Amino acid sequence: MPPKKSGKKEKKRDAPSGDVEGASVEELNQKIHTLEKEKNKEEEYRNYMQLERVRLRNAWRLVILKSTPSSYGTKT
Repeated sequence: MPPKKSGKKEKKRDAPSGDVEGASVEELNQKIHTLEKEKNKEEEYRNYMQLERVRLRNAWRLVILKSTPSSYGTKT
């Protein structure tokens, strides 16, 4: 049997893709614009998913309310 390894492996980290050293002002402005567009797109998607979650929750509430017998609306 081979000996057991002790300790944890360290993950290698790559340099960030947004390296700005040596970049011109125009390149930096374009990078900012691209990142802002990406952020806005992700925010729109997040908002859409939150609305869908609320719609599904409300639909399930209606299904549960209709399927459970209740005394609402009945006179005794």
